[in-house]
Amino acid sequence: IQIQPMVRGVVAEVLVGFLRDREVGPVVTVAMGGILAELSEQRVLRLAPVSVAEAREMISELAPLKVLDGYRGKPRGDREALAEAIAALS
Repeated sequence: IQIQPMVRGVVAEVLVGFLRDREVGPVVTVAMGGILAELSEQRVLRLAPVSVAEAREMISELAPLKVLDGYRGKPRGDREALAEAIAALS
């Protein structure tokens, strides 16, 4: 369990998870975070470790993360920092 302070003004919350599956080994998951983590079944999985380039692909494959591009006048999200975080966790 991880608890973090609420940050205001972010474009989107993103769930980045890691699991050691008994059958396939280490797996990285990227999905929408916050309340959308419970409402959406959309997620992207990769065997770990993933490179920053693979993490960028994961972000691109998750349609709801298009909000990171500055959807409807909202500020752009830092895709590169997210990709680096995904790769680091993996």
